[in-house]
Amino acid sequence: MRSRRWSVGGSGEAGPAADLRLAFPEMLGFSSRNLKYMRSFAEAWPEEAIVQQLVAQIPWGHNLRILD
Repeated sequence: MRSRRWSVGGSGEAGPAADLRLAFPEMLGFSSRNLKYMRSFAEAWPEEAIVQQLVAQIPWGHNLRILD
């Protein structure tokens, strides 16, 4: 994976979503939209202990509703 900072989103296959899909072809969920949600989630709950706890207690779809 590249060590530069990308902006998540836009059109085409360039950027972090495409790089992650290439690096981890067996994993799903690396769309530009999901990466935006992941970034929003990390910014909303930056403390690792809280993030770990929330992810364990609240399904991902519910977290997306909270962020929207």
